[in-house]
Amino acid sequence: MRIAVCVEADGRVAALRRLLAGLAAQGFRMRPEPVVLVIVVDVSAAGGLREAVAEARGGCRWPLEYVAERTSHEARRRAVALALGWGADRVAFLEGTAEPSPHWLDELLAAQARHEADVVEGPVVPRYADEVPAWVRRGGFFEAARRRTGAAVPLARPYNVLVTRALLLAAGAASDAGATESAVSAPAVAPRVVWADRAVVHSEVDPDRATARWILRRAFRERGRVLPPHAVALGPEGLAPSATRALVRMAEGGFLLSVAVFLGRAGVMHALCRVSRGAGELAAALRGSGARERKEPA
Repeated sequence: MRIAVCVEADGRVAALRRLLAGLAAQGFRMRPEPVVLVIVVDVSAAGGLREAVAEARGGCRWPLEYVAERTSHEARRRAVALALGWGADRVAFLEGTAEPSPHWLDELLAAQARHEADVVEGPVVPRYADEVPAWVRRGGFFEAARRRTGAAVPLARPYNVLVTRALLLAAGAASDAGATESAVSAPAVAPRVVWADRAVVHSEVDPDRATARWILRRAFRERGRVLPPHAVALGPEGLAPSATRALVRMAEGGFLLSVAVFLGRAGVMHALCRVSRGAGELAAALRGSGARERKEPA
């Protein structure tokens, strides 16, 4: 089996080194060790990880590829194109701040095989730096609910997930990948998404990320913390934006703001995040509408 691990990195060299060390320490006790390719996609403005990846290649357990992209959406598409062109049977996605546990990949693969799933999601457990404010910890902005292994997941997060080649192709992720298979617009049947609770990755939360500005900017970009399976395969922007849904989210956020003053700073931030996600989706819907109008003949 051939597995590609796609890492979306934001320029933090120390975090990437921790992640690569975690991959080097992977053990396989339930399934044979697969053939693995690690793809680091650098979405930092300066592309500053090129040298770090080059330095890591000599001591890396598995082959390393490096590409640079400006946006998260294009990063995921580019990584998937490389993975499918290489012949990956499964593609796993990690954030650059993640540190996988010693049997992370083995647990994902075992859950996928046992439950015949198209997508397997595992938990992302935050590790807070000492300087992170108490309201960020209380608010759970970097946390998610846990489930039992094998439980169905209706909507998944786009990181710490394993996606099958078939779903990536069916979702259209290989439309410009140069892969030999032809992609169709959507899967013929609803994809099966399950949880793997022991496929843990830890995420370092440092003071730079634990700010109101950073959290709201992330909410604006991601437009939703959980996604349907095809959008997990393509990245958050694979979900077609809806102006109606955006306005509903903004209205809900506005209502929550009216009562959030009694819930403290964390409650206010949750309401503002809902408004920000709605604003991000509305902006995407308006951009899409403008692009369609420009394409139409006068």
